[in-house]
Amino acid sequence: MGMPINEKGEIDGENLTLACRNATLNMMALLQERGFSREQAYVICSVAVDLRISNVVDVPNYVVSALLPETIFGGN
Repeated sequence: MGMPINEKGEIDGENLTLACRNATLNMMALLQERGFSREQAYVICSVAVDLRISNVVDVPNYVVSALLPETIFGGN
């Protein structure tokens, strides 16, 4: 998941672009923990990750989720 938090650690309220970026970076980090290179994680995210707005109730603190179907890895 990603929230609109900038490089200084401050919340940049109502910035969905930043929340999406952070969600994608978090997914890339998870993929890297699972053994993929940074480049592989980037490609996987670019073709298979679905970004969804998860929470707008706590405005201006939007939450964006990055979803990746495990079936792309050949599992059942």
